[in-house]
Amino acid sequence: MASDFLTSEWGCLLHGTSEVRIFFEADKGIDIFEARVKAEGLTATGLFLFDNAPTHLKCAPDALTAKKIPKGPSKEWGQSNRMRPGTLPDGTVQQLYWPDNHPTMPGWFKGMEQIIKERNLWRDGLRAQCPGFKCKEGKTDCCCR
Repeated sequence: MASDFLTSEWGCLLHGTSEVRIFFEADKGIDIFEARVKAEGLTATGLFLFDNAPTHLKCAPDALTAKKIPKGPSKEWGQSNRMRPGTLPDGTVQQLYWPDNHPTMPGWFKGMEQIIKERNLWRDGLRAQCPGFKCKEGKTDCCCR
């Protein structure tokens, strides 16, 4: 979970080059807080609150999501609840469905491979997803996820 620790005195919790920001690590946050308090010769009590509500998994019905997207084109997938278009890195709109006047796939969902090709990120052998949506540790280019 991406997170940050904020304090009323220091703002984002940093100590030297150590920071808690980016990926949530409660133990690291507490260690950095204690080191900062000690380094400044303070006496302080930290109150750490965590909100791990399952509602954080909710998204808009038409939101772009990689979960369960087919790798190739699909006539049926995503038709009952069409995803809204994406945005390419240059700011232009990326349609996720072929236009209604497409000669062979009118209105079909393009599929993950085509969407990634349009972003110039496709490479041969790219998986749709790693088993159980769990990539090997340290891997960032193993799947479309």
